[in-house]
Amino acid sequence: MNLNANELKELQNHFTLLWTGRTRSAAKILQHQERNLDRGRYQIAEGMRDLAVMMRDDLRNKDISNIGAYMDANWQLKRRLANGISNEWIDRIYDKALEAGAEGGKICGAGGGGFFLFYGKLGIGPDLEEATGLKQIDFEIEREGSKVIYA
Repeated sequence: MNLNANELKELQNHFTLLWTGRTRSAAKILQHQERNLDRGRYQIAEGMRDLAVMMRDDLRNKDISNIGAYMDANWQLKRRLANGISNEWIDRIYDKALEAGAEGGKICGAGGGGFFLFYGKLGIGPDLEEATGLKQIDFEIEREGSKVIYA
């Protein structure tokens, strides 16, 4: 990604990370995903890959206008990969976030709980926190990938 520090900070300000307050066994969900891929759900994974490539290309061109749409399309695919990725409660949270102005989002990790990452207008975090009832978590985009900074 060839965004400079200011552009990266602006991009980050469009994201909101929310803690669902729920934990789950990622291993079970991931096993279910693996079995489903063996049963021919490759087209879902391929669609997710294609969205990631399009988003990467847009970011290389410093175009952030479609990120929310890419995230929403990815979420619609991901939730079809396996049972347990989403449920009625998670779907309601997602819908409330969209109603509050998020353009798209995703559960981080395997699904079923943990963290939601949403994309929307600058400074949307407090609106999403109020609409969903979830706690906003501060974070920074890391150029080198995820790092454990506190254990």
